[in-house]
Amino acid sequence: MKAGAKDVPKAGAKDVPKAVAAAALTGAVVWFLMPLAGSTFDHAVGVDSTVGSCSTVGGQSTVGGQSTVGGESSVCGTQGGSPAPSTPTVSISNAPGAPAFGGSFVASFDTPSTGATSVTSSTDSVCTVADDGDTVSFVGTGTCTLTAHVAASGDYTLGTGNAQSFTVAPATPSSPRITNIPGSALAGGSFVASVNTSSNGSTSVASQTPGTCTVGGNGLTVDFVASGTCSLIASVAADADYAASSGTAQSFFVSPVTAPAPAPASTTHGYWLVGSDGGIFNFGSAGFYGSMGGTTLQRPVVGIVPTPDRGGYWLVGSDGGVFSFGDTQFHGSIPGLGLKPAGSGLPNSLDAPIVGMVPSSDDNGYFMVASDGGIFAFGDAKFEGSCPGIPGGCAGAAVAVMPDATGNGYWLITKTGAVYTFGDAPYLGAPGLQSSPISAAAATPDGKGYWILDQNGQVFAYGDAIRLGNVAANATGGFNPATAIFSTGDGAGYWVADALGKVFTFGDAPNAGDMSGTRLNGPIIAASGS
Repeated sequence: MKAGAKDVPKAGAKDVPKAVAAAALTGAVVWFLMPLAGSTFDHAVGVDSTVGSCSTVGGQSTVGGQSTVGGESSVCGTQGGSPAPSTPTVSISNAPGAPAFGGSFVASFDTPSTGATSVTSSTDSVCTVADDGDTVSFVGTGTCTLTAHVAASGDYTLGTGNAQSFTVAPATPSSPRITNIPGSALAGGSFVASVNTSSNGSTSVASQTPGTCTVGGNGLTVDFVASGTCSLIASVAADADYAASSGTAQSFFVSPVTAPAPAPASTTHGYWLVGSDGGIFNFGSAGFYGSMGGTTLQRPVVGIVPTPDRGGYWLVGSDGGVFSFGDTQFHGSIPGLGLKPAGSGLPNSLDAPIVGMVPSSDDNGYFMVASDGGIFAFGDAKFEGSCPGIPGGCAGAAVAVMPDATGNGYWLITKTGAVYTFGDAPYLGAPGLQSSPISAAAATPDGKGYWILDQNGQVFAYGDAIRLGNVAANATGGFNPATAIFSTGDGAGYWVADALGKVFTFGDAPNAGDMSGTRLNGPIIAASGS
């Protein structure tokens, strides 16, 4: 309200205090002028008791009769307190798009408030919140419902957001795997598979090779219906928390049931020659117990190892597959370890192909050697080291491994004529680099020496091995290398065989026949005898 001088009742000095008191009671703003002694005072006092409005005071006075003071002024005032805190919004800003059982996330929040944030779950069977108030774990499958909260701060009250829901899906279990693949399987036999996986769903196996092995109605019993490679894939059905899943193929060899061993020949000595196709040729007292000839092989055969009583033998392929015949016992193979052939381009492949195999010192196991000098021990054969474990590796590709007398060490021979010792095997000498590559080696019967053979048929003897002669010059080498050397049981003689199947005899080793002049399906790559 605005008031001019003409609108305000005139009051003398004695009336001013009353006006001030009245104004003070209403909280109004008061302006007034006090007269000087001996002057006339014509004035107006304006009072505005409205909070937050303006008032105008005007008036005129004459002081000492000489001058006139007049004017008008406006006064504005405001009265009031601080605004009340408001309620903030709050929500989870990083709700997962594809959560799965067993997972978790740490919630982030979207809110204008600076108060402490947290989240609660109304579906504890699916998702729970840790003590920190932010970490959400998925303990089941289904709908997870969360609500965001923010504590009160200076400008905001506490706030609770709207419920936010999403679906927690089943997780992918660990790859199902058969844990009890048989070490020695025979046609006509069977086993019940055990499957390992993180899921609690029902497990089963399926055969990829029904011509060799089939699976019974319970999904776990495997029957061996023929010899050959059996490949199985383990699976697990979906359960409340995990999706269905299948593993990778696991393969092993099913050996044929062999006929009883024939009576040994009357001769004292005998030997076997083996071709790369798995064909076996026996001579003298060496009996025939079966072969892989005529069978399609994943990789060629590279070695033969007879049992101590010569009543059976193992064949080994370059993929590390082992084929048992006669009275042998199967102690394991490279495919049984889940390793694929070298050069196959498949995951978990051998770094280099297998090039040979020999029995352990007591014949209750065997060693395999790869061309990179890697050693694989099965049964009671004791691993004592290999070329990949030597800084810089070995010089040249490995061609043979031989156990020493104690069974606690072995020698490894390379194409360059180097000999490497492992375990307690003593160093007895080496031929070094020759004009023709080294192709084979054999330990003496007592394990205290060895012979080394090059592709031209030259023989080197060390330890208690006796050098009894070489193959005649130009008889082997080139396209027909000498491929094998093996000794008689007393160590007083040895045989050398070449790739065309011809056998050369030295010392007390008799010539019981060979394959020279016969058309072979594969070159002779190994031999053994007694």
